[in-house]
Amino acid sequence: MTTIKGLLLAGGASSRMGQTKALLPYQGEVQLFRAARLLQPFCTSLYLSCQPTQTAVYRQAGWEATILEDQPHYGAIGPMNGVLTAFDAHPGPWLVLGCDYPLLQEQDLQLLLTSRKENQLAVAFETATGLEPLLALYEASSERPLRSFWEKDQQSLRHFLSSHPIQRVPPPQPGRLQSIDTPEHYHSVHLT
Repeated sequence: MTTIKGLLLAGGASSRMGQTKALLPYQGEVQLFRAARLLQPFCTSLYLSCQPTQTAVYRQAGWEATILEDQPHYGAIGPMNGVLTAFDAHPGPWLVLGCDYPLLQEQDLQLLLTSRKENQLAVAFETATGLEPLLALYEASSERPLRSFWEKDQQSLRHFLSSHPIQRVPPPQPGRLQSIDTPEHYHSVHLT
């Protein structure tokens, strides 16, 4: 059986939040470590994806596992750099989780994994607002098409998923798939 590797994406600038989203506490737990704890049961190994300038910040915060720094040759293309860099390190499959989904539950990730289908490049949640590329499983078979997509100057993981054969999964509770990006949203979630 293929082993799944976990990739926690924490390389964004957090410009709308005004501080590093992965280091925000929710219910007494820093989101970076909460997300890692959610991924752990499903993965043989965990990796943190970030920009080279962020490595020291995450190490200082206590991250001890492997860090995959975004590769400069891919350019400033956001999360796609993290996923391509992960494929450079290991063939996958990769269970990818953005650092800003604090309402996500273990059963949500379990649903992604049990929804895998043969001949599909990935499994991703699809809500009323579209596919969730930062909460998806990228099969090993998606590496070549993803590289080809990037070579054509395409930088959107959502566009990649929407234009390739993938398994789309409706989440049982879409509210748990909220990406928390602003201080106002953080405080409203954090206080409830």
